[in-house]
Amino acid sequence: MSQPLPVTGAWRPGDPLGRRRFVSVGAGRPFVLEGGAARDDIRVAYQTWGDQAPDGANAVLVCQA
Repeated sequence: MSQPLPVTGAWRPGDPLGRRRFVSVGAGRPFVLEGGAARDDIRVAYQTWGDQAPDGANAVLVCQA
């Protein structure tokens, strides 16, 4: 039996993928954080539900720090 996901719902490497998709961003240039540190390769996990309306009116972006 698999372990339950953390209460926060945060995804961590090794967790079941489910319907998540992944994209790498920032390739070829550093992504500078507010604290001054920089990251060269950022992998973003995201998940979608349903179909997007032609005008994008039903799209919601939730950012988690």
